[in-house]
Parts: sequence; structure tokens; C-alpha cells
Amino acid sequence: RKIYQNYFMTHFPSSSVWIEDTQANPLENSKSTMFAVHPHGIFCCGWSCLVVQDFMKDTYFCFATALYYSPFFRLFSRLTMKPSGVSKKGMKKIMQSGSSLALIPGGFEEASIHSIERDRLFLKNRRGFTAYACKYGYKIRPVYAFGERQTFCNFQGFWSIRFFLNSFGIPGIIPFGSSYFPILPKQTPMNIVFGKPVELPKGLLTHEELVKQGKK
Repeated sequence: RKIYQNYFMTHFPSSSVWIEDTQANPLENSKSTMFAVHPHGIFCCGWSCLVVQDFMKDTYFCFATALYYSPFFRLFSRLTMKPSGVSKKGMKKIMQSGSSLALIPGGFEEASIHSIERDRLFLKNRRGFTAYACKYGYKIRPVYAFGERQTFCNFQGFWSIRFFLNSFGIPGIIPFGSSYFPILPKQTPMNIVFGKPVELPKGLLTHEELVKQGKK
């Protein structure tokens, strides 16, 4: 974790973390907080910048279940953060304990539509995380990585095929990063901004629970 901390951020010519809050240390007591991180980008560079922040060390980082069960990635994530799959079971377990968690709501679809020319989010069909936040009394703090879109070029088009791959947990990306080593991100300024927490109604039932009650 220390190696990751010391060397990852040095890849970018400049980086910063901005917190939109009037409190002195707004993240110090972040229990029962859900960090909704955008954009996904190609390889989640902004997300990685969050992982190395000391104030996020007790936060669960939730990502695609397929990645979570990948042996190498799971070992790496356990050494650098508190990982969890983004499945309903995994999220419920964390939220029942009241621990803070971070996730990228846009998922692989947001990675597929990544463009170096403009910021793009995939949110229209991503409402489940807000339902769980309401159910367990969590506040949602939006987090945006300015500079993420400049990290990689991504071939555009063939959206239906790419979204089809996404439905199987496969990212539909054709990226190109650094000119000397394309798998590495381009060297661009990275600025992470934490928005103010959004307070939600507590104790609301999820759609799944409403359907079950209707059947009863």
C-alpha cells in the first residue's frame, strides 16, 4: 500500500483533492457514507487516487464481482484497500454494519462510452444504489475525477456490440494511453472533487422488497 501510495500519484504532473464542505474535516466521521465516484474512465485512475488517500483507508471499495473474484486482482486489492464485490449481497453486508463504501455507479458501460473529448456518464439505469442508501440510512457524497477523460483515448462507435459485451461483465473498450506504453494512462493533471453529502429519506423499501410485499 505504501509503495502504491508513494508512486502512483507521481505519474501525473499534478494532482489534488478538493472537498466541498464547510466543516474542518468533513471526511473524518464518514460512517454510513456512500461515495459515488465518476467517471469510470478506462482504468479508473481517479478511483485509484482515492485508494491511496489515508482518509479513505477504512472505506470499502466495491467493484465488479468478476474482478473481485479474479485471483490476481483480488490479491492486489486486498493489499492496497478494503475490497468488496458490488453485488447486492456484498453491499447489504457492508451497509448493515454502517461502514462507508465507494462505488462507480456507471460500471463497464461508462467505461465503454469513455471519450477523451468530452465527459460522459452512464446513470439513467443506475438507480439501485440510491434505494439501498435510503433503506440503510446512508448519505451519498458525489465524487468527480477531473482529468479522468484525458487519461486514455477510446475508439468510438459499435455501441450495441459493446453494450452487449457489458451485459456479460466484459468492458467494451479499445483504449490507447501513453505514447511510449499504451496501457499506461497519459500524463495529465488529476483533480478529485468531493461534493457535499446528499441526505436521503431513511427506511424506504427497495423495489425488490415492494414486489415481495405485493406478492404476499
